[in-house]
Amino acid sequence: VKSLGDIYQAKIIVPGIKKNKISISATNDFLKVYLKEEKDKRLLRKINLGGLVDIQTISSKLQDGILEITLPKREVAESIEVKVS
Repeated sequence: VKSLGDIYQAKIIVPGIKKNKISISATNDFLKVYLKEEKDKRLLRKINLGGLVDIQTISSKLQDGILEITLPKREVAESIEVKVS
């Protein structure tokens, strides 16, 4: 996984796998890439996102045996003022 400006980019090598055999799921904490087999799914990769990614805008493409996943960074406030009570 690389940090490229306002996105993270993950590349996974999956030679000979067609896109209809790949399943991707994401929560605020993890991105999981599965290989769909006949009756179930096998986990290929699990990437810790740590709440740093806007999961609603994740995109992916498969080209020449490389699955490229684009993970837009979530906007994080630099600092906030916390009142003491």
